[in-house]
Amino acid sequence: ELEAEARSRDERKLRQQTQAMVEALEEVARAHGAEVKAQVQRAYNGFTLSEEDEIVRLAMRAIEAVGVTPRLEASGGGSDVNIFNAHGIACTNLSTGMMRAHTTEEWIAIADLVRCARLVLELIRADHKEG
Repeated sequence: ELEAEARSRDERKLRQQTQAMVEALEEVARAHGAEVKAQVQRAYNGFTLSEEDEIVRLAMRAIEAVGVTPRLEASGGGSDVNIFNAHGIACTNLSTGMMRAHTTEEWIAIADLVRCARLVLELIRADHKEG
């Protein structure tokens, strides 16, 4: 049994990559007298936001309010945000300042953790003002 994962922010490239992976497995299996029973499952869909999206503007204002310069970056990762956006709930990921994320050496500076708590409070305040 083999599990593999393909990711792309471009739907066409994702389909092509997934197909190429399955075809490569089938080709090698045939060459060795074996067979492949591939089962492709979509874990989540990608999404795209821009500076014009209200959720991004709200987040940028809150980030600036805690003394940080916002920086927008595309991510190839997946999170609950992918699921929420797929169901029409606009949201975005925010970085916490973690270093060496998703490793056994992951860490965050206490000052960044405090700033994150202040950011959460600012987001609550901003949403309350607009709601």
